[in-house]
Amino acid sequence: MKNFDSFAVLGLGRFGSNVAKELASLGKEVLVVDYDEDKVNEMAEFVTYGVTADVGQEGTLDGIGISNVDCAIISLTEDFEAALMAVTICKEKEVPYIIAKAMSERHARILLRVGANKVILPEKEMGSRLAHKLAGGSLFDALGESSDYSVSNLPVPDSWIGKTLGDIGVRMVYNVTIIAVQREEDLMLNPATDLTFEVGDRVYVLGKQEDILNLDHRAKEEEE
Repeated sequence: MKNFDSFAVLGLGRFGSNVAKELASLGKEVLVVDYDEDKVNEMAEFVTYGVTADVGQEGTLDGIGISNVDCAIISLTEDFEAALMAVTICKEKEVPYIIAKAMSERHARILLRVGANKVILPEKEMGSRLAHKLAGGSLFDALGESSDYSVSNLPVPDSWIGKTLGDIGVRMVYNVTIIAVQREEDLMLNPATDLTFEVGDRVYVLGKQEDILNLDHRAKEEEE
């Protein structure tokens, strides 16, 4: 993944503000947009540009140079319709990489379909961590930000406890690959097929975002 130099952060909640500040501290050019003038003013000392505007209003993004940024980060989870519009417009403006924050797996799938390259579920990603990844990171980070593939950390479903990786057939059933298992302080890379899952295990899953979301959704259904 190439290093991005310019960003637009749409929505200045806690997540969006943290991402914008961290990117600015890393020397990146950052444009922030929010309907709350106070929030925009609070960010003025940290970022390159600040615009007070309602992203949910048609035409808002047309005149602020959104097409000039390398990456747009859309943090508008309280207004899903506005988030959808923002993703669609950024796609139309040919923004090279679009990241959107979602509050549910259903919203994540929709945002991916309308043009987002990556969707962030807030419980799985912190703003500062994302900023460092985007500014330039390791191969593992690059995989996590690929437009085709994503790496997610998920808790092992109850239905997997006591079964081996081979028993579950994750790759065949879910079309994803488990690249590591976290067990307390131990990280087991490239786990063997005879590894038996235990309570409290977490897995690092590599695959297309929709497949990872489907795995999470299907695993929860199996538990019900």
